Amino acid sequence: MIKTPVDANTPWDDLVRDHFAQVYRIACGLTRNRHDACDLTQDVFVQVFRNLATYTPQNFDGWLYRITVNLFRSQTRRNRQLRLHQLGQDVVDERPSGQPGPDELLTDRIVDNDIRAALADLPTQYRVAVLLRDIDGLSNQEIATVLDIKRGTVGSRLHRGHARLRAALAHRAPTASHGGHHA
Repeated sequence: MIKTPVDANTPWDDLVRDHFAQVYRIACGLTRNRHDACDLTQDVFVQVFRNLATYTPQNFDGWLYRITVNLFRSQTRRNRQLRLHQLGQDVVDERPSGQPGPDELLTDRIVDNDIRAALADLPTQYRVAVLLRDIDGLSNQEIATVLDIKRGTVGSRLHRGHARLRAALAHRAPTASHGGHHA
């Protein structure tokens, strides 16, 4: 899908339609709970609505990521008892009509429950870096900007996150006996 370029004159419906799934996807990765992800997504769009008039057209996706991550951090600090659950609970479908649901998009991009569970078990700092890199395709520099951390820290978090994922998914690795040729 081609996204509408964003500036202060962008129609609100176009902006939400074009960016809802990506915000929801990162919110799911942060909260590990569909209900909290819906709340966070709504809060992000409220913040975007309030600040769109002052947005300077540059990297809108990066701006959305920063808002999403910063709101999550802020909510977590305010409420240390924030429920962090795995991705798999029911959620009210609040998507724009005619659009695939965010969980459908997530399922398309993260193939199965094993991977989803392994991601959900990662510590938040590693999970966010892995999701931004592997699911949303951001570069290490873009992730550093979004998370307001050093580029080397991004590399470290990705390395550790990927190592934990490999360990969690080791049971799925092909064995040498299956790789041979039959005579």
